[in-house]
Amino acid sequence: EQIEFIFRSLCEDNEEQQIQDASWRMKRIIRYIHDHYLENDLSLEQVADHFRITPQYLSGLFKKSFNKNFSAYITVLRLENAFSLMKNPKLTLTEIALRSGFTNYLALARAFQKYENQTPGEYRRTHGTS
Repeated sequence: EQIEFIFRSLCEDNEEQQIQDASWRMKRIIRYIHDHYLENDLSLEQVADHFRITPQYLSGLFKKSFNKNFSAYITVLRLENAFSLMKNPKLTLTEIALRSGFTNYLALARAFQKYENQTPGEYRRTHGTS
């Protein structure tokens, strides 16, 4: 019984340590992403390489931590930035797309359609920012 108790204790401690390590690592990864999401070439592979982990491992961390994949997380960050920039009527939608980390207006429009069920132009008109 003592050996079984020690074994279980070691396993539980190891699991707790793995959870703490993953949490600590995710905090660093998220901080990095928030610092770089406006770069339109930010990718799962780039972030994984920066942290010296595999893209598959990073992808799994995202699924486990946020219940969404890496690209969805980045897209939502970029859309939040785009919403903020849309308050400035002097900016064109293309400028907003580029300043939000999208590669072009079409990428912004696709993200809007997927997450908002409308185009950026429709959003601007309905929210009085055009």
